[in-house]
This record gives sequence, structure tokens and C-alpha cells, in this order.
Amino acid sequence: MSLKGKAVRLGARLQLLLLLSGWSAGQVSMPVRPDDFPPVPKQFSVKVEMVIPDEKLVEEFMMYWDEELNLTRFDYALGKIMAPYNTSRPMKTIHDFGNGVSFNMDGTLPNCSMSPLGYLLTDATVTAPIFRPRKFLLNGGNMTINQLLRALDPRQLFYLNPQDRVHNTTNKEIHRGIPCEIFSVLDNDFYIPGYGKSRVRHKLYFMSKEFARSLVGETPYMIPVQRTTSFNNLIGTTSSPKIIFNFFDFTVPPVPTLYDFSISQCIPKTKTEMTRETRESIQIRFPGNFSGFRIDQFIPQFRRAVLKRILAVGDLSPLRVVGMFPSQDAQNVYITATVLPRPPAQLLFVQMLQGVRGGAGGRAYTTAVDLPAEQLNTCAKLCTGVEPVCQKFAWCKRDDGTGTSRKCALRYGQESPARGEQVARMGELENYTCDVYQKIVNNSDYEGAVIDSLFKILLEVQDGNFTVALTSKTGNTVTLKAEDMRTDVSLGYEDTATPSTTDSRSAFDFYRAQSIIVNAAAKDQFSKLSPAECRRHCLDEKRFTCHSVASCVHGDCVISDLHGDELMNTTNGQQHLQSHTHCVVWTRSWKGMFTLASLLLPESSPDMVISGVSNEDTCAKQCLFNNFTCESFAYCSSATPQSPKGTRECQLFKSHAFDTMNEERVHKQGCWHLSRNYVQDFEASPGFELITDEKDMIKADIEPALERWQCAKECIDKLGDDGCLAFDICEENAADPDILSELDLLTSETENVLTTPAKITCRISSAYIGARSNSVKRIRANENCTLYSRTTYLDGTHVNSKTVGALQQRNPEKGYTISDMAGLAVGILIIGVVSAANDGGSPSGKVKLDEGS
Repeated sequence: MSLKGKAVRLGARLQLLLLLSGWSAGQVSMPVRPDDFPPVPKQFSVKVEMVIPDEKLVEEFMMYWDEELNLTRFDYALGKIMAPYNTSRPMKTIHDFGNGVSFNMDGTLPNCSMSPLGYLLTDATVTAPIFRPRKFLLNGGNMTINQLLRALDPRQLFYLNPQDRVHNTTNKEIHRGIPCEIFSVLDNDFYIPGYGKSRVRHKLYFMSKEFARSLVGETPYMIPVQRTTSFNNLIGTTSSPKIIFNFFDFTVPPVPTLYDFSISQCIPKTKTEMTRETRESIQIRFPGNFSGFRIDQFIPQFRRAVLKRILAVGDLSPLRVVGMFPSQDAQNVYITATVLPRPPAQLLFVQMLQGVRGGAGGRAYTTAVDLPAEQLNTCAKLCTGVEPVCQKFAWCKRDDGTGTSRKCALRYGQESPARGEQVARMGELENYTCDVYQKIVNNSDYEGAVIDSLFKILLEVQDGNFTVALTSKTGNTVTLKAEDMRTDVSLGYEDTATPSTTDSRSAFDFYRAQSIIVNAAAKDQFSKLSPAECRRHCLDEKRFTCHSVASCVHGDCVISDLHGDELMNTTNGQQHLQSHTHCVVWTRSWKGMFTLASLLLPESSPDMVISGVSNEDTCAKQCLFNNFTCESFAYCSSATPQSPKGTRECQLFKSHAFDTMNEERVHKQGCWHLSRNYVQDFEASPGFELITDEKDMIKADIEPALERWQCAKECIDKLGDDGCLAFDICEENAADPDILSELDLLTSETENVLTTPAKITCRISSAYIGARSNSVKRIRANENCTLYSRTTYLDGTHVNSKTVGALQQRNPEKGYTISDMAGLAVGILIIGVVSAANDGGSPSGKVKLDEGS
């Protein structure tokens, strides 16, 4: 052999060695020791774009990783339908790597599936690297979401294995306009969807330190930009990339925080056969406040530190504790959290074998139990609840198909029974075929009962040992010690928007954020109520008129007889409101019981003036709940032109706007006049009228703009609060053009006929209408009429057959009595004629809304 031939072979070998070590022309590649691997933050979030060229697939995922809790969350909405979820809706998947459990939640519908991370066991059987890629899904359309998520395992994607060969290339490359440092990695067991674990070569691109320093400042970690993965052949050459990961928005929290790993929607809120128990909420109180801390650093630290303490003391998985709401009042800081029930026992096992003949392949060390076919979860519970520990069970059915029950064989195939335990051979399963399940969660994180965990936490608090250490803004370590723990709390997630309602008496307005009602203003307190339930308690209160509520995230509800601005006053020097970060105050909205009467004010002096109000709703409350019968009020945003900006006052009047329509009115800047709107106590039914004889009907014109509330007021004035139960308003034209003759259209009077305004009549009644289906003898259809039936008395009592019947046993203090009206089913009013002719005026039938009524 010539020297030239030897030189060629030597050069080829040298080139092969250089290729294997990651060297190529024009760049220098240096080996990297494990201690010098790019550090991975303990927590981060990142948007990942996954590209699989052979599958023509590009998908995006949002990933959240917490190394200490060993949890990751993926948010995604795939562009193509894939098994096993077969949906393009937004999804959220949470992997608990510590316990091998996956939770998959629908982001649109309340759907959730729970399953073991079966691939953790499957991969444990792979001991040798796979040198040749096993491609089994190329363009086959069988790619699954689970395979994509497995490739996104942050432990595979961002961590370098000390057993891998890692080289750092000195040259920098530009990717997406970013100067990058390059690492080359030879990896023997990297998972690629469609190929399985393969021998690959990675190229990792990290933002250069100089560029990162100018962009985000000095960081102890490197920011990933891209990762390309290709098959690594035995001769050292690489193929085109089989999978590409592009990284965007790589974010590391400045202080340890808590990402949202809530699986609350996966666990029923009530006790079921599957969960065996209910969720329970707790609130832990720590004396102290946020002083000495930066708020943006204290809250993340506080939440995370308390969660870790709860997990350690209660022997709980981090996924079983949700909420972790921090709150604060003047003296304390709080954490409110919910402990979720144990997941179904079936979730703690993965199916390892299917269709095994019962008489072969092992034996059970306890007697097989007969169970209904649908109770696989019961069999799993039996396995988790026996001693010594049951690691496997077999779920068996008869080969001949007879019978509806199954055999549950515990400790199937475990190597040896405990000493003294009776051995049950597999002979009793000779005619059965079994599926074998193996336990994958081998600690108490998911198996401890909620009540047991809460008891452990309570004892720790009572013993004074429940403490958390936090770092203040000066860098000092501060220890907070819990003083007590409550269980009469709940974490509701109801939207705190004002509830929509047509009943003016049921309306609330948001009054003040981050506040709670305290001291003398707090008339009563309840727990475990949502904001809507708290407001309902206020409406249902009978001991006093409830005007305001404070509702808290943790379910506390405080009700008060003070309204809005009254809460800003003091009682015996004590404040009525106190700051609380997770409570809000709502106050009753009474302005719906009034209607805008005019932008002009009565020239006569008001009967009472109240200064320093915040809005017209305060005026409405003062008018309804004052020591005289108030029928209207004027709200002035500026009392006088010389008043300071923002000065507001109420002017209360005993007279109703309708009663003073003919009096002189004046304009005052920033003021308007509102009057009681009695129509809101009636329900309108268009297309119906009261039944009465034509001979008793008297018709008269009334103002179209006023007819509803004008008629409602007259009904209550004439018949009294108890007696006024219905009225109707009907409109009739003087002539109908559709039935005019041709001769009529040619006469000079035709124009007057066509332009004659409609006549509107108002009729009032003491007859109880109730449901229209039960009132066919009292009403009839008429498209020109609208029927108004009474729904609420002036004091807020609902009108129904029972309350009407009770009131008929007594006479109202004012207005006609029920017996007076017995012979007059319908009273006819001539608005502006009969009222004017009545020399004494009608007696008032209004009932004042006193407090406590």
C-alpha cells in the first residue's frame, strides 16, 4: 500500500473524528463539561413553535414549567384534529411528573379527562439507545396530541444530560435577527413524534450574552431561540432536521411565583362515588401586614411559601391545592385555599397487560372479589386500601360470556405474600380473561383524605409551628407565624358584575373596592356565600331593611342597614369601612324607583335639603326612607354656581311631579327633577285589556308621554296601596282611515279626520289579575291596549293570591276599602277632568317605606 493511500485513509479517519466531535470547516467546537452546561431556570414560561417537516406540521404551544413542584402546563389549540381529544378548541394539559398523572381540560366546555402518564412506565423498559430511527407514522395521519406533548417535555427540551456529548461552537450565527451562541449535542435517546426514541444530533441556539444583556439586563441563565434535531448516522453525518423548536417570549419570574396549575374543573364540587369526599376550603391568618415588603415581591413569595408548607404538612400533591388567594386587612394577612378530593383510585393505575388468561402468568395473593362490570374504580380502591401495599390488580371477565359480574384479583403477580397472609392461587380464575393494572403513584400525595390533611394542618397551626420565611425589600428574612385557621370559607369564582334584574328593589350598585363593613355598621355576617348569594341574603332580610353588603372572595358576607354614603360616617368614633384587599362593598340601588320628570325644578322651596351626597342614588334612598312622605327629589351636581367643584345636594319634595305639572318651574344649573315611578310595581302585558261594560266606560285624553306612570299613580292614590291591583291603557283613533268611504275622502273634513290625535284612556281596578291563564274572566285581547298587573306593594311585599287574600281581611288606612270596590270592579278615571273637578282631591294611598317595613 502506498503512502498516499495510507494518508487518505488517515485523513478520512481524522475527518470522521472531527465530525463526531462537532467540528466543521470555518468553526471551532470545544467540548463542554456538565458543570458548564447552559443553566435552566427553576421556573419559566415560553411559547414553543414545533415544526415536523416530514409531517408538514406546524403547531404552537404555551408552556409553563415549575421544576420544584415538578409540574408543567401546556395551553394550545391545534390547527388539525388529532386523537385522543379530536378537537380544535383551546385545551389545557397539566402533567404532574412527580406522580405520573396528566389532566386534560377543555378551555371552552367544562370537559376534563384524567389519565396516567403511561409513557413513563413504557420508557422505563428502554435501556439501550436506538441507533436506527424507527419511523412508523410518516404522513400516516396518525399523529396524536399525546405524542406532541411528550416531545415538549421540558426535561427533554431544555435540560442537557451529562451522558450526552456537548460542544460549544465559538462562532456566532444570526437566527431571526438575533445573534446566537451555538451548542451541538449528541443525544442517544431523544423522543421524536412518529419515530420514538432515536439517536440524534441537536443544534441549540441561545441568545448571545451581550445581546441579552442589552435587551433584558444581566441574567444568570441563557435565553433559548431555536433547537433543531436531526438523526445521527453511524458514520457521523446528519440528515435534514426531523423536528424544529422555535422559542418565543421566554420569561423567568423575578421572584419565585405560582403559575396557574388548577385542576379544579376536573374534580366534582360535590361528593360522588368516584371522588368519595368533597372539596374543602381553609383560610390561614398571619398577624402582620405588607409593610417592609415590595408588594410585587411579597405576594408571589407569600403564596408559594404557604403552599409549600401546606403540601409538606398535609401530605398533598401540589395539584390538590388550588386558589391560594392572598388578602389583607389592617391587622392581618390571609391565605385562602381549597383542598381537592382524592382523584378516582382508577387514575392511580395504568393498564400493563390486556387479555391475559387468568390461570397463567401469575397469581393473586388475596381472594378475588366479585364486582359489577362497571365498578373498575371500586377494584382500584380495594387495591389502594389494603395492607400490605397492593401494587397490581387484575380485572377479569368469564371466557364464556356468562354472568354480569367481574373478578377483582388483588396483588396479581406480586412476588410474595406477606408473612401469615393466606395465599389464593389462580385456580379460581381458570375460566377468566384478565386485564392487569399496575400502580404508578406510590405515595400518599393523591391518596390522603381531605379531612386528614386539614387536621394535620390545623394541629400545626395550633402548635405554633406553621411558619413561612420571606425576604423583605431590604434583603432581610422575615418569619410569619400562622395564628389560626378557618374552615367556614369557600372560594367562589362568580363574576362580580351587577346582576341583571327588572325589579328595581333587587338592584345593587358597586360602591367600593377592597373594603369590608365593620363595627356598628355590620348588622350580621355569614360565611361560604358567593357574591350573588350574599346580595340575596340582603334582599331576604326581615329584621331590618338591608341597604349594603360586603362580599369577599373567601365567602364572607356582611350585611348592613346603612346605605352608600352613610357608610362613610362613624358611630361613636368607629369607622364603618375597613380596607380588605379581597372584599368589595355593594349598596342597594333605589334610583330605579324614580323616573326623570323634568330638567326644570319646582319654583316652590324643597321640604328638605341634604348636602354632600355622592350621587342621585343617595337622594333616592333618602326620599324613600325619610321621616316624611317624599314623592320626588331634585339632584344637583353643583349646589350653586359658586359652590366648590363636585358639591352635590338633594332637594326632597312631598309633592309628586304630576301634582305640580301646572306650577311654575325654574332652571337651575346641574339640577334635574325625578319623581316616584309607580309603574315599576306593575307587569305590562301588551295586547290585553280589563273587561268592563261599555255603559260604565268613560274615555278621556291623557298625555301620551305621561300615561303609564300617571295612571299608576292615580291607581294607588284612588284605590290605596292595598286596593290598586291593575290598570290598563287603551288608545283609540277618532276615525279609522281604512274604513272611510270615497266620499269621506273627498270632503273638506277628511284632513281633520286623518290628523285627529289618538285618545288614550286609563282604567284602574281592584281585581287581582295574577297569571293571565287564570284570569280569562277579567281580561281579554285588544291590540290597542296594554294591561298592567300589580306585582309589588310599596313596602316591597310581592303581590300574589296569598297576600291579596290576607289584605282583603282588613281595610287599608287610606283610599277605598276592598268592600267599597266589590261593587265596582273597574274604576274609570278622566285624567285632568275628574281629578280637577274633585274639590278636595283624592286621598293619598301611598305607604311610606319606613326602615324595618
